[in-house]
Amino acid sequence: IEVSAFKQYLSERAEDWEWQSLLRARVVGDVGWAATLLPESFSEWGGNAERRTSTVENVRVMKKRVQSERATGDHHFKLGRGGLVTIEFLVQALQLYHYSEQRSYAGLSCLRAIAALRRDRHLSEEQASMLNANYLWLRRVIQYLRFLEPNESSTLPKDRHTRNALARAMGYSTTTKLVETYRKIQKEN
Repeated sequence: IEVSAFKQYLSERAEDWEWQSLLRARVVGDVGWAATLLPESFSEWGGNAERRTSTVENVRVMKKRVQSERATGDHHFKLGRGGLVTIEFLVQALQLYHYSEQRSYAGLSCLRAIAALRRDRHLSEEQASMLNANYLWLRRVIQYLRFLEPNESSTLPKDRHTRNALARAMGYSTTTKLVETYRKIQKEN
């Protein structure tokens, strides 16, 4: 695909989910055109206040759709209400909304984006700290789950033995304490 055709596609037809995924794009290697294409395209897109507002709403709708279609059970640490995806989508919505003010928001990991949004006062110190801590906690749970149950990735195990092993790996004496922490995180997110 030619660069001009890709630019035209971005400016005329790209959907909000495509802009959201492009936020995470990183240029690898010596590809000069790509290093300027995305910032230029985001600048043109970000200059439209009505579009930015509708995109934030579309990100919210997309998150709800992902949760309703893919999250199973009450304790889905990645896709469930207040889970990892909730934080990622919130941060990406803020990145998209404020992109025209700060081009450096593209290509950032979630944690770096939280720090940048805090630096630019789009998140308070308290909000950034909470999102950061909750994101790391959820990532850790998911990492332990993948170790304990390679075929299951993001839900609280049904097997009592595995649930207890997860709680211990996370530093809790009981599964109840683990679930209480998760419910607190769900409410905060």
